[in-house]
Amino acid sequence: AGRFQIALVIVLLLILGVFCAFGLREVNLDHFKGFIPSGGMKIVFATVGLIFVSFGGLTKVASIAEEVKNPGRNVPLGMISAYVVVCGLYIVAVFVTVGVLAADTLSGCMTPISLAAESIMGTPGLIILSVAAMIAFVTTANAGIMSASRSPLAMSVDKLLPPGVGRISNRRKTPTVSILLTSAFMVLVILFLNLEGLAKTASTMMILLFMSVNLSVIVMRESKIHSYRPVFRSPLYPWMQIAAIVIYSFLIFELCRILQVYMLFLPFLIMLFLHFRYFQQFHTVVYRDSMLLPTFQVYKLFWMLATMLTR
Repeated sequence: AGRFQIALVIVLLLILGVFCAFGLREVNLDHFKGFIPSGGMKIVFATVGLIFVSFGGLTKVASIAEEVKNPGRNVPLGMISAYVVVCGLYIVAVFVTVGVLAADTLSGCMTPISLAAESIMGTPGLIILSVAAMIAFVTTANAGIMSASRSPLAMSVDKLLPPGVGRISNRRKTPTVSILLTSAFMVLVILFLNLEGLAKTASTMMILLFMSVNLSVIVMRESKIHSYRPVFRSPLYPWMQIAAIVIYSFLIFELCRILQVYMLFLPFLIMLFLHFRYFQQFHTVVYRDSMLLPTFQVYKLFWMLATMLTR
């Protein structure tokens, strides 16, 4: 899966690079006049929250850190590099698309980049970018299943889930049961949510995940965990993490308050409650040599506030 993912990403980057290179020569700057005709910045922030799921891949490498060589160096390097490359491509690709297509053409268009490619390079451009879109879907699904399946695996190791969930295939050395469960959950979510509801739910959960990551940094730093000796240390601690939590909370509030998000979030609240209720039964190294028990109360407050925001 790793080599397959690398090959597809390289092809995708090459296609997007060609699209941006050819498209920059065709940009019409008049298309950027009156860029926000109505709604003001409220519309901008709501849109940011809606498309936040696009940045979900930045945290996927952390889920497979145990399978990475020299993770203390390579995981932060990979995440920072991915962020820079993805942001750069997003900015240039959107700039080209808006600069090539008029506002009335963009309005209601479900395939704006492919349409812009057709305007720039004709039918071959349309075909190539359509293929790139399919590659993007495949890489997203492949990376998503690969990383998401590691969470049930870790929970099984910590005795939060049955031992069978963490079973490793002798042949492929992968958590087969965890992968199947994760895939089934994804299929159910896709079947029962419409496109807008799916995007809002995914973005909201991703924002909550990022909030949790930033809060985890504060909790682990302040808990004096004896075995916690990170190679990479986040700069501007703790102000960067606090600012991120505040901004993410604002994005969730601007995004929406829909029932589907609450219903999908409910299982996580139940598992978190069980985690605290039966804390003494868990015997991982982190729990034994740390003072996390009092500071984990912060998580309770965090999840309660997050639930209120998504009602």
